[in-house]
Amino acid sequence: MTRQKSCSPTGSSLSNRYHLHVPDGRRERAPFDTNSCLERSEMSSSVDLRSYRTWVQGLPPAQRNPAKSAIDKFCQLQSKRSVSESDLSLLVSAVRNRFAPVWEVGTDLLFRLARKHAAARDAIRSLMCSTKVTDRFHVIAMLGHLSESVAFPKRFSMELIRTALRDKGNRVREKGAQAAERLCLTELVPDLEACLKTECNESPKWAMQHHLLLLRDGYYLEYINGSPELTIRTKDGFTSVSISKDDIRGGKLPSIVAEMQADES
Repeated sequence: MTRQKSCSPTGSSLSNRYHLHVPDGRRERAPFDTNSCLERSEMSSSVDLRSYRTWVQGLPPAQRNPAKSAIDKFCQLQSKRSVSESDLSLLVSAVRNRFAPVWEVGTDLLFRLARKHAAARDAIRSLMCSTKVTDRFHVIAMLGHLSESVAFPKRFSMELIRTALRDKGNRVREKGAQAAERLCLTELVPDLEACLKTECNESPKWAMQHHLLLLRDGYYLEYINGSPELTIRTKDGFTSVSISKDDIRGGKLPSIVAEMQADES
């Protein structure tokens, strides 16, 4: 058994439900571009505002100015007892921005306010109903990626993910499945199973199967160039190991999973 990689955030025999068919060369796309400050881990911890301000100074003006405006507005709102829809306009505009550094900052800050303000949660709902697929993608791509979203009311997170799983956009559906798994929302297993049965597009279908197996079963088995590789969910993300076909035939999978989860705990 050879450990291949480890990533961090979010019976005695093997049945077919643990097998994942992966198209040749298929791997999950990184959701953010290489200039992103938030793509460094499976579950990014909160970025302090001083670091944000320092970071945005290095951006081109077209990105720096809206990002800075969003940060300034958040600083005005974070200590208020209540916020209104109009208060959030700059943050919502940042979420809708086409540049990844801007929409990541804007979504992060809007998520922070949504922890305690209903108006911010309503703004997120509106973005998830936007006619622009990019608006919807920006929200769902960050759900579960940011530690702020872990503090959302569970019912609210489930509402957003269920909306995403029914979305017309392929990448939105992919990220909806990912968010369910990252947030460990096992209540959404029936939703993922139902969506998987009707999904026709290969990319979101693969994502749904991938995240469903991790969420429901805690692991999945795939074959890379004919060799079995086991991916196991841990408390900090997931880890993958190469195993042998003899391990599978010998019914060793449960003990390997238990061992790997214990090592990562």
